[in-house]
Amino acid sequence: NLTEHNGGTIPPTTRLHMAALGDTIGTATMRVPIVEGLGVIHQWASLVKTFAGLEGVSVHEVEVPVWTIDGLGLDDLTAIKIDAEGNEIEVLNGALRTIERCRPIVSCECEEHHREGVTWYIPGFMRALSYDAWFWYQERFWPAAALDRRTMQVASPGGMPESDPYIQTFLFIPRESDDLRYRLAQFGPFWPPG
Repeated sequence: NLTEHNGGTIPPTTRLHMAALGDTIGTATMRVPIVEGLGVIHQWASLVKTFAGLEGVSVHEVEVPVWTIDGLGLDDLTAIKIDAEGNEIEVLNGALRTIERCRPIVSCECEEHHREGVTWYIPGFMRALSYDAWFWYQERFWPAAALDRRTMQVASPGGMPESDPYIQTFLFIPRESDDLRYRLAQFGPFWPPG
């Protein structure tokens, strides 16, 4: 029961929407980079980044509708995956009521080269909602406090990861979800234990 879409397949329970997510409903300018020799890089499109000063990069701008997760009126949301190229803070602010009501697990990309301070701000934002922050490294889950930004988030001038490891995705688990932590521990232990 899969539906064809742009050469791929999606399950019938999935609906695609041509909209960006943010903290207010409206419209915004999305910038899509065009890299010399590579062409359009859709996955780098951003509402926040300008791509100014990057050699060999031009930008196509398009006005897009912006929705909020709260505006979707979801009552049974179990997971949120956010990779918004620097706009993650706005997506989370626009999901605050839904997160408080549904208590989903949240996977969120946080990269200092997209937006300075984000690896501090987002874990703090989620901690205020009684979530614990983790990242995956060396076959185990580490608390976000163990992130060494000087060695684990060194991006190349072109924006591609350079450090090894390059930690960019964080997992936020509601503190009351001991069962979820137990199930995730089957993939690798949490460190420190507890």
